[in-house]
Amino acid sequence: TPGAESTVVDPERGTIHRRGAMAGAIEAWLDDPPVRR
Repeated sequence: TPGAESTVVDPERGTIHRRGAMAGAIEAWLDDPPVRR
């Protein structure tokens, strides 16, 4: 997003290394990821 820092994530570990503008949404996704088929 313009003017905001990026969120840095390790999706394999479910870890957010740096919280950015979308950190809340990414954290919610990590807590309840889509089902893999």
